Amino acid sequence: MSKKFATLSLSDTINEIEMPALYKKFSDKMIYKYIIKNVNPTIETKKILDVEGYSIKLPLTKDFINDKNKKIVNEIMTKSLDYIQNKGVVIIEKPKDLLLPSSYNLYEPVEQDVMPLLICKIIQEAIDMQGIDIKNAKILLITGDNVYDDYIIEFIYNELNYLTIATKDVMKIEQKAEEIFNKTGLNIIVKDINKFEKCSDDIIINLQEEKCKLIYGFKRNAVFIDISDSKINSYHLQLKKRDITVIKDFELEIDNNRIKKLDYQMILYINHYLEFKKYISGNIKIVDIDWLKDLVNQQKVGIKLTMAY
Repeated sequence: MSKKFATLSLSDTINEIEMPALYKKFSDKMIYKYIIKNVNPTIETKKILDVEGYSIKLPLTKDFINDKNKKIVNEIMTKSLDYIQNKGVVIIEKPKDLLLPSSYNLYEPVEQDVMPLLICKIIQEAIDMQGIDIKNAKILLITGDNVYDDYIIEFIYNELNYLTIATKDVMKIEQKAEEIFNKTGLNIIVKDINKFEKCSDDIIINLQEEKCKLIYGFKRNAVFIDISDSKINSYHLQLKKRDITVIKDFELEIDNNRIKKLDYQMILYINHYLEFKKYISGNIKIVDIDWLKDLVNQQKVGIKLTMAY
């Protein structure tokens, strides 16, 4: 059986759910008892490029999803999850408020997981905005002290001549920098983020979730690529350093089709299941970085940067 994806969505209001009008006047618990017995989710086939999957609309509203109603919510979800798991679904995108019952072994894609894969393309787009060559570009990476640090360093160091890394874990990154120097001759400058106040880099890649005082020491007209979850440093830059170009997000395009980052991850997970399972494990020692870079290049993924104004 071929592997497939699924996307779950919720009904906006009770009125969207097909049931006799009389029941819609009852309490929520009475309504959902009726739904469990009589209403099925809407399940349709769906494609992302050439990958097949399912789109599922649950007879549930966001307002009803809470700990108090967990049992009813799980009963309604089980109808859909049993069906799709028997159809080969291995990865599922769902609303954040909706928690999957632990008995289902389905992977949930995370937007940040695709960032390292595409970081070289994102940097190239930012450099093109600056009108400089990638080999002359000065890049600063502000680490977030998580697995994405290692991945991004691995993906970018072979493409650059100038790389500075600002981090809290100086000893760990210095060890990594020494390994890269011995392998390639690239001299990575490692700085303590708490003692680093000014930089002259053209492109800054940020993974740090907390507010960073270094943002006030960026050179004029630098480009700040924020791939953190919090985006707190983008917010403060927009308030205080209007000369900095802030990249807060990006869009993807493959074969003239615009796709979401989560959809792209689902495609990779299904088409390259074993390799991508290694990648998302977080164990960089078992991941073939060069193979992943070649894969992204073969797919001819286009990147459109989204700027904060």
